[in-house]
Amino acid sequence: PGGPGYPPHSDGGGPFGSRRNLVLAIVGGVVLLAAAVGIGFWIARPGDTTIAAPPPGPVSAPATSVNSSAGSTTPNPSSPTKPTASGASTSGAPPAPASLPAAAPIAANLLVVPMRTEDDDSDERPLYLVDSSGETDPVKLSDASGKLANPMLQPDRTSVIYLEGGVLHVMASDGTGERNLTKREPSGCDDISGASWSQADAGVLVVSCRSSKKKYRLLVVDTEGRLIRRLDAGEKRFGDVTLSPDGQTVLFWASESTFGNGGSLYTLPIIGTGDPKQVTSGDEGLDGDPSWSPDGTQIAFTRLVGGPDGNPDVYVMNADGSGQRAIAETKADDVKPVWSPDGKNLLIVSDRKSAFGAPGKTWDLWLTRVSDGEVLSNFDLKADQITTPTWTYR
Repeated sequence: PGGPGYPPHSDGGGPFGSRRNLVLAIVGGVVLLAAAVGIGFWIARPGDTTIAAPPPGPVSAPATSVNSSAGSTTPNPSSPTKPTASGASTSGAPPAPASLPAAAPIAANLLVVPMRTEDDDSDERPLYLVDSSGETDPVKLSDASGKLANPMLQPDRTSVIYLEGGVLHVMASDGTGERNLTKREPSGCDDISGASWSQADAGVLVVSCRSSKKKYRLLVVDTEGRLIRRLDAGEKRFGDVTLSPDGQTVLFWASESTFGNGGSLYTLPIIGTGDPKQVTSGDEGLDGDPSWSPDGTQIAFTRLVGGPDGNPDVYVMNADGSGQRAIAETKADDVKPVWSPDGKNLLIVSDRKSAFGAPGKTWDLWLTRVSDGEVLSNFDLKADQITTPTWTYR
């Protein structure tokens, strides 16, 4: 009861950009040099929400450095109360579009988790910042209301795009500046069920949605909501769309059935050429929740075996579908895997009572080693509901 469902595409738990050029005028051959110490200059377009760093954010979890091989962390005493850029991966990655609200980077040890806590009497599902060490309590990211889902980050971790009520929203990394991502929804897209923000081009997203005629669509769009390309998923129903780290390949589940959540997993080039390539078989179980490893060589996913009376487990395979093996097989529901930044571990949403125990009444995140399925830690979140979190990207 109160669980996240399987997979979480129906509530969105389940991306667009423009850049301005700054022109420097050199007059009369005189070059003016200005030196400023301790002063930051922030230039915003009219109507943009741009936040100077460091902002007074609501974040209290300490920045830490993650030892992913053991699941442990080391506190960073230089930044005890707010997120920093410590450990954030920004090498060679383009920044988020300048038009998006932005603030100081969310620290690399923090996850963005959509969840409803056990003591929350409302029907809301806010975004929380959760310390991957489990040493500090979760902190609500903003006062944004609704059943929030599908949070997405860029490598610079300065903005968060997410879904609420079938609409894409965006906020700065400290929870301020919340607004609709676009002024209008992409053409032919009335209800967005899932999205993935390209790590190779921060102005591009892939979205899955339904039209007014209840037809499912797979679209490539920009952060202004403009349609770039329609993709053919090849099946009647699909969901849990996610882009490979290099931004070239779309991964999703699809099914000919008009009922049920999940099916076989497929990949498709983002340029739209060729037919979708099937990488798992629905005959083995209902597959969903696909997630790329940071290097793009592996895929984690959830498999429901045994029909409605079965329970989902977490698997890992090579990107071409070979080498499928179970990582989490318990009597509980194990769903929505996301990778650690170094690709050695998975965070798995589960209602298990203990590391390999039976289902309980609340949900938690379990840090699990990919190489052998060893459970390293859990966070004791005691949540009534958790949908897909993000650590690096989704």
